Amino acid sequence: IRNVETMNYADIERTISELGEK
Repeated sequence: IRNVETMNYADIERTISELGEK
């Protein structure tokens, strides 16, 4: 379960990075 949460967190961070770039 922790692994899934970590993966989700990484996805969120990536989305924020993309938003920042835009």
